Amino acid sequence: TFNRLSRFVLDPNLLTIDERTEEMLLETITSPVHNHCGGDIDFGKDGLLYAVIGDHYARQYQNDEGVFLSMANDNLAGKIVRLTEDGGIPDDNPHSATGV
Repeated sequence: TFNRLSRFVLDPNLLTIDERTEEMLLETITSPVHNHCGGDIDFGKDGLLYAVIGDHYARQYQNDEGVFLSMANDNLAGKIVRLTEDGGIPDDNPHSATGV
């Protein structure tokens, strides 16, 4: 499983989403499990999009390293990310150089 955050075009007359208009904003790590994968998304008062990414913990990880994924600075597991409206990284992101 994986987390993917996408934007679609809504047809205002039919109130349907055209799947062909998918614009992927964020795709995170692939996980060997189907739990702890994702969470809420919402726009903040600052106009940024906040998305919760699950920690992807699973006992399948050797030596239980999955427990520590959310503490690692080199991946998005177990994080809350902020994105601009178009899916970009905000200028004031402390980790913008790494993309995490």
